[in-house]
Amino acid sequence: IGTAIGNDWKFGDSGGVYAGISGHANGSIFRRVTVSAIKYGAYGSPPTSGNVFIKKTATSTATMTDNDGNLVTLVTSDSICDFPAVSNVRLNTAFDNSNKVGTCAVPAAAAVSLGVAVDNTTGTAILDGASVRAAIGMSSANLDTQIGNIPTSVWASTTRTLSSFGTLIADIWSYATRTITSGGITVAEIWDSLLTSILTSGSIGKLIKDNLNATVSSRSTFDRSTESVVASNMVSEPPTVTAIRQEIDNNSTKLTSILADTNELQTDWANGGRLDLLLDTVAVPAGTNTITITINDGTDPISDVSVYIYDNTDAVFITNKTTNTSGVATFYLNDGSYKVRLKKAGVTFTSPESLTVFGNTTDIYSGETVNIGAPDDSDVCRVYEYCYEQDGSTPLMSVTATAMIKSIPYDYDNKLHSTQSTTGIYDATSGFLYWDIVRGCRVLVTITELGISSYVDIPDASTARLANLL
Repeated sequence: IGTAIGNDWKFGDSGGVYAGISGHANGSIFRRVTVSAIKYGAYGSPPTSGNVFIKKTATSTATMTDNDGNLVTLVTSDSICDFPAVSNVRLNTAFDNSNKVGTCAVPAAAAVSLGVAVDNTTGTAILDGASVRAAIGMSSANLDTQIGNIPTSVWASTTRTLSSFGTLIADIWSYATRTITSGGITVAEIWDSLLTSILTSGSIGKLIKDNLNATVSSRSTFDRSTESVVASNMVSEPPTVTAIRQEIDNNSTKLTSILADTNELQTDWANGGRLDLLLDTVAVPAGTNTITITINDGTDPISDVSVYIYDNTDAVFITNKTTNTSGVATFYLNDGSYKVRLKKAGVTFTSPESLTVFGNTTDIYSGETVNIGAPDDSDVCRVYEYCYEQDGSTPLMSVTATAMIKSIPYDYDNKLHSTQSTTGIYDATSGFLYWDIVRGCRVLVTITELGISSYVDIPDASTARLANLL
């Protein structure tokens, strides 16, 4: 039988005791009564009586009426399930017979980036320029104006900072001219540099040309109570506009030669000249890998070696360090290929070396230390110097070097006499130059290529570097 249902006789009816289905205890096993489900009557009448069996199926149920007249379906323990956590159920969704409510907030597709999976779809939100401007509350015109005001604001901040510390334009000019002249840069060289860019909009030369009158006027406030920094070719009073214009006219041939590209500037500034030295001080951002470079002479570490890192083309300077007493310099670079230039007076290196970075990297480079040696005679001092190009590492091809003896403490083996001149011995491979001169002499040392012409006193030592005697 599918479902056994009790009758609907009401309370007190004599017929209400009769069940819908009855079984007999003395019936044979082949005549027993089996039902798939039972349902009590609306007023509690039983659906079965006697020997009745429930069929063993997954859908077997028993329905009764509670004391409030409501139907109640009884279930087996098989119906109990393992419910998910409330954080994994959509927000405000009731489950577990309304005993639990979900708390998982699922955003709308319009609030999710385009193409990102969300719910049963993908996001549709797109961030564009207009949205950014709207978010920061700036119109296109206003934003462009603010960007355009940056140079003016930076200059205003700089001058305000200078003036707040009492620094005057005259002070800045004084320091600049003192630094330029003490560094050996001549007025002619400065002039040549300015003329190279006099026609280039935004350059220093062009700004000086366009603002000549204003510049001269500002110089008239120069505070002459400060340290004198007037160069040998400057007059005691500020030049007039007429005089400056005349100077420009007098040097017009220089401008003509520059515009005709005679390569004099390239020779002086490029290919290891002043421009390369200036560029060497401009560093680009480094990376995150730790690079340990060790410099030695094959056995012992070499300290105070200048280590310069360039890109793989050996054209773009990145960073530089100096080796410590252990001959080690540490850098931070990204993965890639680099060139390494090594410089130290008295040591020759292969230049450039190659460096490959893949994660933290350790590399070792070797240099050959120039053997200074010492004279055989104990009365003689070996005076030496290194002669390099402006890059500080390339030996000069040749040098013209003499040492003229001006005074001598005694007649040295009847060989050296006052006013006698001796030529320095030069090695073009290493850039090493030296003389063996009796100790106590006063000599005039001249090295034409290095611009040196000075009197020095020869010390009572076996060796001495010329740079320490000047």
